[in-house]
Amino acid sequence: MKTKKLYLGVFLMLLLTSGCKKENEAKNPFNENLENGVLIVNQGSFGKGDGDLSFYNRETKKVTNTLFQTVNGRPAGDVVQSVSRYNGKYYIVANASGKIEIAEEGSFKEGGVIKPLYQPRYFLGISPSKAYVTEWGTDGLTGTVAVIQLSTLSITKRINVGKGPERMLQKGTSVYVACSGGYGTDSTVFIINTTTDEVTDTIRIEGAKNPNSMVIDTTGMLIVLCGGKMASDFMSMEVQPALVTINPATNQVMSKMFLTGTYSPAGNLCINKEKTVMMFSLLFG
Repeated sequence: MKTKKLYLGVFLMLLLTSGCKKENEAKNPFNENLENGVLIVNQGSFGKGDGDLSFYNRETKKVTNTLFQTVNGRPAGDVVQSVSRYNGKYYIVANASGKIEIAEEGSFKEGGVIKPLYQPRYFLGISPSKAYVTEWGTDGLTGTVAVIQLSTLSITKRINVGKGPERMLQKGTSVYVACSGGYGTDSTVFIINTTTDEVTDTIRIEGAKNPNSMVIDTTGMLIVLCGGKMASDFMSMEVQPALVTINPATNQVMSKMFLTGTYSPAGNLCINKEKTVMMFSLLFG
């Protein structure tokens, strides 16, 4: 009789466990494999707090909108600027909300918040315990890089850099920070040592304006895209965008190639896996 009761108890426990699992799965409508597609950042309307992400599945050609809200019951934040995947998590930077929402890689369920941040732009994972986040500051001119302790999601330090810091690129123990000018202009790339979290050098790009993104090419050179500067009438470019080659061994500017005939600021420089093709976007098409 005792044996029968034991079997019955185990059977009921298995039923309860199975039922809970199915109930939890039903509550999470997200069932896409993110490896099969592309995450798309949707800033949303300023002040509405409706920024979110879309997912495009390359295999099915299907687009899933409001991804974060679908899973978590609320939008990601006000003016979603960027998203980065690092160490099994997604870090969603909400610029106007002054925060980073963290989503788990498998389920996309919320996994914490990093705040307060001041007009945050981009996240870069440095190690499993540390990350950097570029900030424009409350005035759009006081550029800093926030140092994040990932285990506690706390801000341990802010490193002063140029105006409007944008994308970062890590090479060894050095992180290059492109300073885009924010609400003004700038022509600098700051270098931070990831061991000390201190600025070790500043590269000044004479003649070009507003560096915003970077890649490493096949020769190991750092290629920086300077977005350029619009004229006061916003109808033409006062300074054309430029691709600048920097030797990371010496931090010296080796060459500048201005993109003549371009009538728009340029940004979002990236390079393919083979490092044979570089691409960038134009603000006005």
